[in-house]
Amino acid sequence: MDWNSLREHTHFGEDEDWDKFFGGPTFNYSDELSQDIPAGSTLRVTDDHGTITVNVADGKTMKVSLRKTVRAEEQKDADSYNSKTKPQLTVVDKVVTLNANTQGGGDKGVTTDMDIFVPANTTLAITSSRGNVTIAGMAADVEVNHHRGEVNINNHTGNVLLNLDGSSVRLGQVKGDVTIQGKVNEVAVEDVDGAVHMNGEFWESTRLVRISKTVSFRSSRTDMEFSRLDGRLDLDSGDLRADSLTGPMRLKTRSKDVSLEGLSGDLRLEDSNGTVRVGLYKPGNIQIDNRKGDVQVTIPPNTAIKVEARTREGEIESDFDEIKVDNRNRESSASGSIGTNGPPLKLNCEKGAIEIRKGTVAVVPPAPPTPPATPPNPGKRLKALPAPKAKPVESEN
Repeated sequence: MDWNSLREHTHFGEDEDWDKFFGGPTFNYSDELSQDIPAGSTLRVTDDHGTITVNVADGKTMKVSLRKTVRAEEQKDADSYNSKTKPQLTVVDKVVTLNANTQGGGDKGVTTDMDIFVPANTTLAITSSRGNVTIAGMAADVEVNHHRGEVNINNHTGNVLLNLDGSSVRLGQVKGDVTIQGKVNEVAVEDVDGAVHMNGEFWESTRLVRISKTVSFRSSRTDMEFSRLDGRLDLDSGDLRADSLTGPMRLKTRSKDVSLEGLSGDLRLEDSNGTVRVGLYKPGNIQIDNRKGDVQVTIPPNTAIKVEARTREGEIESDFDEIKVDNRNRESSASGSIGTNGPPLKLNCEKGAIEIRKGTVAVVPPAPPTPPATPPNPGKRLKALPAPKAKPVESEN
């Protein structure tokens, strides 16, 4: 029987639990490799079972330190599996290939952890399963194809492409564009001097902090794009919260409470079965359509804007005398101009209330280490959005 194939398609628990149940006692081995490589090389790494750690080497020589665990009934069997699973290293022109060769022992469980030291300008292409990948201090493009585990990249100069299947991501201090796609668990991305593109299914929480260029996010439930993030964005299956965003921003989602604070530029927002709260900073053209949910918009002082609002089966409230509100029967409407020559603010709601409120300050707060509190505003308020909750595995963003 192919135990490795069965393991891939069975949720037995952690890999260590599976190996302990089926694999027998453990035997440990270590090895080291060293190879001079051409400047500006591409390193291709494959490890089907084990952690991969990549750091910057001193000089032009690649060094690899390996730690191997073999499960077998006796020492002689483990020695045999160890000899069959020696790592393979080849160099052809400027392409270096390193294969942990964990499958060399057949269906026997072999785990190989690798610490790799290479010149900073080495391009990386890593394929990994059942083990974490950590990359630090590199200065070239990196592509990681990963299944089950966590990818950590920090202090990186170059573009990052991640193709994931049941993995989590932590990125920090990246100078380059970031692309994350596939089936992803938790995502935390911070301080990216470039664009961030995310496409796939995101099962748990997503956090973005300070992204200097375009952010795009596409899943089965949410389609979002905006120009810049100076603050923080948190997204899970039930909530989307963000502060200090720059448009033009386009957001289409469903069954999600949305809270945007300190928004500058254009906004086109569509939601259903959720509450929408938007705090404007320097607004452009704003249009918000919400079905089966309330809408609240906060306008900062000394802001010129032209308001048109309509709702069915709900009422409209406004803090501004310039906005004339007509609440009658099952349909309500409001219109008016605050200041002169302001951009349009259009609000459409089905089965929900609309609130147009005065802001107390016109300053965008910096991104705090914890989710920003909602600033106090005069007048009646919508019910506060709940704090982010842990979501079941079947949830999607």
